[in-house]
Amino acid sequence: MAVTKKQRQRLDPDLRRSQILDAATSVFRENEYSAVSLDLIAERAGATRGLVHHYFGTKRDLFLAVVEDAVRVPDELDLIPEGTSGDFSAVVKSSVAAWMSMIQAAGGLWLGAASGGAFAETDLDAVMVRARDDLVDRMLDEVPFPGDLDRGLLRSALRCYAATARVATEEWLVHRTLSETETAAFLESTFMAMIETVVPAMADAES
Repeated sequence: MAVTKKQRQRLDPDLRRSQILDAATSVFRENEYSAVSLDLIAERAGATRGLVHHYFGTKRDLFLAVVEDAVRVPDELDLIPEGTSGDFSAVVKSSVAAWMSMIQAAGGLWLGAASGGAFAETDLDAVMVRARDDLVDRMLDEVPFPGDLDRGLLRSALRCYAATARVATEEWLVHRTLSETETAAFLESTFMAMIETVVPAMADAES
């Protein structure tokens, strides 16, 4: 379907960028990376190819922007739902749910591109690392961890935990060896063990 002049009307830059990103997300979810073109995305967004290129550059750049947007935990998402402040196990359950939602939101986006040889693994890993570090920073700020934990060791342990969590979610979403419930149980119990045993043991090793 051709894009009409009316559809290409001037929009606020942030709104237009968001519109293109949303359209690209839909197109990449529906098609293999190799089958997607900037023209297809532009048509879906009601924009021109030149405008898509202006905001995002190449198809590769746009795809990475789509993945990064998909795996980022929204700022407005409260990691600590109302009613869980006095129950640390409930807080852990909520934090695990946030991680699982972040990974699930990306769906198979990066898997299809990587398997087709379109990206080096490090390209997509860089996106995941930024999302992981953003989530770790938010957890350190928002989650009421025990006050006696060494914050530097806790940060490192959380990053290690995030790597474990990514593998676990791949077992769930890609290999289908774990159910969603089993994955959540594994991640929650591992998280609690990290807080109650692993981080204190790391601190004891330094003394």
